[in-house]
Amino acid sequence: MANIISSKNKLFKDTSINNFLKKSIVSARNMDIGNYDKLVLNKDVFSIPQNTILIDSIDCIYESHKKYIDIHILIEGEEAVELINLKNLDIEPYETNYENDYFLYTSDTVEKNIILDKTKIAIFGFNDIHKVCIKSANGCISVRKVVLKVTQSLFEKEFIYE
Repeated sequence: MANIISSKNKLFKDTSINNFLKKSIVSARNMDIGNYDKLVLNKDVFSIPQNTILIDSIDCIYESHKKYIDIHILIEGEEAVELINLKNLDIEPYETNYENDYFLYTSDTVEKNIILDKTKIAIFGFNDIHKVCIKSANGCISVRKVVLKVTQSLFEKEFIYE
């Protein structure tokens, strides 16, 4: 259920992906609060740099993805994340959007809580239903982050497992 890794390591063998990630991080650092963008490297990789306003858990929605591995990289701030595992629940999405690769869920269940900051990277697989952008106890109102989306085949080929 969701892998949390150190942000100190290079993530991919492919230099172009690592350079694209650096470009995405620069974009997120320059964003005003409440803004986001979508940057595309190729058909297998894109990013969503953002300066996201955090909200209460009750106002957030669970989501999952079926085409892209979801990699959350915080640059500034601290964000709470709640997780449930699709394999552990009999839950169906209430909204499905195959084109934009998101599936939305409603559930009162929380199997795991994570606090993300700039020292950690969260990797959400296809069975990791996650709720992000949640206020943590530290009082942050927003986070600057990059959500990197990578197809599973490229992720398995290029990700550096350390």
